[in-house]
Amino acid sequence: MNRRQSKSVNLLLTGVILTLGVLVASFFVFGRLNTAQNHIESYAERQVDELSSVIDADWGEQIARKEFATIQTGISNMLASGEYRSIVLLDEQNRVQAASRLDWAQQPVLMLMSDFSEKDAALARKGQRRVIRPLLDRSIIQAYLPIKPHDTQSLMRQQTTSLLLIEYDLTYAKRDMRQDAVRHIALFLALLMLLLGITWMLLDQSIRQPLLQLRMAARRMAGGDLHARSKLDLPNELGDLSRTLDDMAARLASDRQALLSQQNALSESERKYKALFNDSRDGIALLSTDGKYIDANPQYLSMLGYTREELLHLSYEDCTPKRWHAIETQILENQLFKRGYTDEYEKEYVDKNGRVFPVSIKASLLYGEYGEVLGMWGTARDISERKQAESKLLLAARVFENSGEGIVIVDGTRTVVSINAAFSRITGYELTEVYGQPLQFHAAGVNDDGFLQTLWQAAESGGYWEGEIRYRHRDGNNRTVWLTLRQVKEANGHVANYIGHLTDISERRAWEEHFRYLSEHDYLTGLPNRTLFQDRLQQAILQSKRSGEKLAVAFMDLDRFKNINDSLGHHIGDKLLHAVAERLKQCVRSSDTISRQGGDEFILLLTGLHRREDAIQIIEHIQAAVANVYLIDDYEFNVTSSVGLSLFPDDGNDHDALIKNADAAMYQAKAAGRNSYHVFTDELKEKAVERVQIESGLRRALENGELRLNYQPQIDIASGRIIGAETLIRWHHPELGVISPLRFIPVAEESGLIVPIGEWILQQACKQARQWQVDGFELTIAVNISAVQFRHKSLEDTVNRALAYSNLPPQWLELELTEGLIMEGSDAIIGIMQRLRQIGVKLSIDDFGTGYSSLSYLKRFPIDKLKIDQSFVRDITSDPDDAAITRAIINMAQSLKLKVIAEGVENEAQLDYLRQHACDEYQGYYCSKPLPADEFSTLLQSMTTRRPAANAPENEPPPS
Repeated sequence: MNRRQSKSVNLLLTGVILTLGVLVASFFVFGRLNTAQNHIESYAERQVDELSSVIDADWGEQIARKEFATIQTGISNMLASGEYRSIVLLDEQNRVQAASRLDWAQQPVLMLMSDFSEKDAALARKGQRRVIRPLLDRSIIQAYLPIKPHDTQSLMRQQTTSLLLIEYDLTYAKRDMRQDAVRHIALFLALLMLLLGITWMLLDQSIRQPLLQLRMAARRMAGGDLHARSKLDLPNELGDLSRTLDDMAARLASDRQALLSQQNALSESERKYKALFNDSRDGIALLSTDGKYIDANPQYLSMLGYTREELLHLSYEDCTPKRWHAIETQILENQLFKRGYTDEYEKEYVDKNGRVFPVSIKASLLYGEYGEVLGMWGTARDISERKQAESKLLLAARVFENSGEGIVIVDGTRTVVSINAAFSRITGYELTEVYGQPLQFHAAGVNDDGFLQTLWQAAESGGYWEGEIRYRHRDGNNRTVWLTLRQVKEANGHVANYIGHLTDISERRAWEEHFRYLSEHDYLTGLPNRTLFQDRLQQAILQSKRSGEKLAVAFMDLDRFKNINDSLGHHIGDKLLHAVAERLKQCVRSSDTISRQGGDEFILLLTGLHRREDAIQIIEHIQAAVANVYLIDDYEFNVTSSVGLSLFPDDGNDHDALIKNADAAMYQAKAAGRNSYHVFTDELKEKAVERVQIESGLRRALENGELRLNYQPQIDIASGRIIGAETLIRWHHPELGVISPLRFIPVAEESGLIVPIGEWILQQACKQARQWQVDGFELTIAVNISAVQFRHKSLEDTVNRALAYSNLPPQWLELELTEGLIMEGSDAIIGIMQRLRQIGVKLSIDDFGTGYSSLSYLKRFPIDKLKIDQSFVRDITSDPDDAAITRAIINMAQSLKLKVIAEGVENEAQLDYLRQHACDEYQGYYCSKPLPADEFSTLLQSMTTRRPAANAPENEPPPS
């Protein structure tokens, strides 16, 4: 190494030594100052902590009592120490309650202290702990101390939190620190210079190479390689310098890493701020002082429908309906520009699409570093859903108050908290009378306590109960309501309320009882009807089975009631039925039941009997009472009755059997001559069984082809020619053989089967008559019509269908009606007969003479022929009475210009008598018995009645 280089190295070494000395001095000074600063700050923090515990204990009670003057004195005493720059006591809204400056009282701290941190204040309040931060190059320590107001007398802390802001002044402490540091540094530098001189003298030559190595390491470090090291391991000062340089490089590397970490932390803090700004559920907007938008978060942009670029060209008035401009201007002037913030207020926004919606706004001024107003910022929340909810609540309140149902709300302890007007109207009680009282749905004797307990148990366990309940109205009357009780729970599952809905159904229940009474009672007499009677009978049977007693069912029918009804009118008949019902009520016990089955039929249930004679004695008493004279509307008459009796368990084990057997016994009493009673017997039971068999067989007879028709000739007496045929039905039962019409026709009439059977007879008879016409025999076909079939609404249609089916001209069909049917003489009967005559068929009266028809009576009916009953013809030649009746019938028919036919003619003498007295026609065994169609055709061919069909006009009536 040359001298120049050595000199350079020496200079360099000297410079390095001096530089190292400076660095070491600087490091020493920096460390000393930093240590002193940390010591001062730690001391200040300890002072703050000690002050916090004292203030929280003393001032918390004074704040609670609002003794701010005492607090102000304490602040003044603290300032006297000279350690505090300022002390401020703040309320929840950050308004000054007491301060180191008296003129700050009741003012917003934001307008007084530019370095006030709302974030640190909120953090201190939320965490209930002190927050400390340094200010102004760490010369000031700012502390936020939360204070909970409390009253030692009540031992309760209030919910609000005051805040004590303290600025601890470190200026004087730092000044003393600097003076002490200067003395230490001066001493250190002096020693350092001495050491450097000695070092220079001792290491003149020995450290040049290490210095060069150090220079190279330093250059690398200066080039940014803070990982470069001198790698000198000398046991002298140069080694120490080398190690110091290496340590310094390490420290610088660490500082650079710390700086990078701080930068990353700052970036993270900025990111979090942006996240809070961008992810806030409320819209946030920044505006200039003239109301122009500066920035807005995504929620705000989404709410208005604008992009950020679009919004920056608008002002807040552009997004506000005009009707709100003046209102909002007044709010901003009175609140924002006077105190720096506004209370939360509501207004409307209009979005990009013109949709107007309600929002909730809070605005604050935006201040600069020196307290100047930079702009405004605010939050906006769309409250459309809240407004809708408020509307729904308002609607619910209106519904509650105007509901037609009574509504009562009780709390979890069943205490009334509210009722509506309908509840007052239904119960008679006002809110002032029931508020705070336990809910009572009953008064004494109205509802059973066990029922109410069950009601509440169901409401508590299931959350719901619904049903009918009785209560006593305020006026003292008992009412019936339909109650729906629902349980309402809070979010935690605790019962909050019970809501009851009441509907007064008292009137409806009264109507239901009335309708139920009508459905179970006869409208005319007020007696139980068939339905109620069967129910009571069923219950009585069960009771008799338990007690072992007998009961009786009596079926009663008034004798010849129809004659009274037809002759005097239905209004007289109704009054008579009512009078009979009243007498029956007087004849039975309260445990017995009387029912009107319809028409003039009554049925009685007699209970608690021990023997058959008990029932007979009651029946005899009833018949005697019914038979007494009746005086109705100036009419005086007597009525008798026929009664059938069956007993349980002798005559049946169920209600159907007892009623049916009593009915059968009643018909037996009728058959025995009326005005009597008949007790059901085994013989009647056999007849009842036979009747069931007949009815069951009849239902299958038509389908199985078991019914056959026979025809008996009707002879013209003058010419001896067959001019007609009467149709007679026969039943060929596969098991019982041939069954007489006298046995099955009554069953068919009672069961209604006579209607389809009668239609079948009409069709087959007309078809056969038409076939005989085709064969050249012109005959009138006579068909008997049952009273049941005659009254059926479809009789005219049935006749028309039969004629159409057979193609038989209507004048060749004759319908035979019973005299009993004709004697009813009602307008309905006459109307049916007239309509049948309009069809073109002929009408005759069968078995004439057995009734009480008179000449004047017969003149009312459109009939063509009278048939003399065979009971008069049988003894016509030996019994003067029968002969006289026969002559009277013939004379009466001639006077009415009606044809007369006699049935049951069995010998020549009878026929001669009829011929002598000008009878027109006859039928009977003297000519022929009833024959099947094929045999009847043979009979026709054997007699001289055949004429060519071509010579007989189709519509010509038969010869007289």
